[in-house]
Amino acid sequence: MFKVRKIVCQIAFTLVLSAGCIGNVVADSNRATYKVEIAIDWSKATAPFEHPGDPHMSSMIGLTHGERFSLFADGDTASSGLELLAENGRFGILRAQFEELERRDRIGAVVEAGGIKSLPGQVSTTFKTTKNHPLLSVVTMLAPSPDWFTGISAVNLLDGGKWIDTLSLPLWVWDAGTDSGSTFKSKNIDTQPRESIRLLATKHFLNDAGLIRIGTISIARQR
Repeated sequence: MFKVRKIVCQIAFTLVLSAGCIGNVVADSNRATYKVEIAIDWSKATAPFEHPGDPHMSSMIGLTHGERFSLFADGDTASSGLELLAENGRFGILRAQFEELERRDRIGAVVEAGGIKSLPGQVSTTFKTTKNHPLLSVVTMLAPSPDWFTGISAVNLLDGGKWIDTLSLPLWVWDAGTDSGSTFKSKNIDTQPRESIRLLATKHFLNDAGLIRIGTISIARQR
């Protein structure tokens, strides 16, 4: 009888553990941790026209979010926060906006990383997100420049309801439409009214083959 009770207890204990493990699997399927890396290969060799000689990138900032939020998009008008980042590399306004949205559970994670002081170079960071906020957007200023930046907008980390493992995307140069300077070290020329955000298609990042990619962003799920 004692042996029977012991076996029953062991079975019950195993079932409790199994239930707990199943619960953890379900919980984990709703969350994911990712590493994002920006690698910039912009140089005089890749984009020689009026190359500034001292290219660098500002600190990177981004977030995870749902479909109701947009950091930037072709044809949109830049927010004040994006304008400040694209023109001066400062993201205090964007961070304050993101932190308020995060506090209200309107977005997922705020994603930040340092700048790249000399190019070519790379920077990376990790972040956590949930299925409520599966889209990733990040931006960083191209410096020196009037209001040029690079990044990604609303990249979906879910594919068929499952977290993607890896993703690599090219990085292009965008014009925020907030400064009318025409070259890297132009004086500040405020654009009023603001023009729409668009891919920069000047000789600085355009050749006979088309737009010049300035780098790559890689996203990898961390187990």
